[in-house]
Amino acid sequence: MKAKYYIADVFAEEKNGGNQLAVVFPKHELSDEEMQAIALEFHFSETTFVTGMKDDAYAVRIFTPAVEVPFAGHPTLGTAAVIAREYGLDSQTPIKLSLKAGVIPVTMSAGDGVLWMKQNQPDFGARYDIKTIAEKFGMYMNDFHPAYPPAVVSTGIPFLMIPLGGADALRHSQAVFSTGSGRVTKDMENPFYCFLPPEHPYGGTAAARLFAPQFGIAEDPATGSAAGCMGAYLTHYGPDKTIDIKILQGAEVNRPSVLYVKTTKTGEKFEVLVGGKVVFFSEGHVLS
Repeated sequence: MKAKYYIADVFAEEKNGGNQLAVVFPKHELSDEEMQAIALEFHFSETTFVTGMKDDAYAVRIFTPAVEVPFAGHPTLGTAAVIAREYGLDSQTPIKLSLKAGVIPVTMSAGDGVLWMKQNQPDFGARYDIKTIAEKFGMYMNDFHPAYPPAVVSTGIPFLMIPLGGADALRHSQAVFSTGSGRVTKDMENPFYCFLPPEHPYGGTAAARLFAPQFGIAEDPATGSAAGCMGAYLTHYGPDKTIDIKILQGAEVNRPSVLYVKTTKTGEKFEVLVGGKVVFFSEGHVLS
């Protein structure tokens, strides 16, 4: 087997930032086991496989080092950018990816090089009181943001959204939500998205960290799927129904990342847009 691959930095403002992604173009059909083994070899947060066309969309499968996932943000954005490069597509041509979670369109805004994906309608799961989460994970009540509840949100992958009240709490979140803390196990249902909400209900700059032992990811440098969940969360639980935010993530793992989120809620419907830049790093071939 010989398959071309690209490595790209997604949600990166410059090279060696953002979340690394390998995108593989198999010449022949691969088994699930073969794709999982390749993803483990790359050992990035995710590796994608462009397996052909499905109607007018590119069929793509996404693997973490441990499992296949139906959707993830940086693989969606990064794979679209790589497809455009591989097939010489015009930067203004919308690209549709057919994922297990559904068809996701990706477009590029003119001038600034930001790619945007439109995420699925959010699903709002369990909501918890602060005391319950604080006691479960050995945190203090004042670690949490008082205006927002811990809650599960999904636009393809469910995350436990944990709004924190200050930079110290975010800094110490690794000690709480890493597998070495003694309070987190790989069989827990949802990854943990710890974040500082933006300074204004309608927007500004937020900061986040993502811990996903369930997927074999100790800490993710940039999490587009969770960023979309944050946008939906803020318009659902906050006072403003339109927000425009920038999320900083990844500095703690030396992969500084910037994610842009625009969300509008109209009645019970949401438009969730997540954007970022993609920097190409290398290309080569996977050998059998």
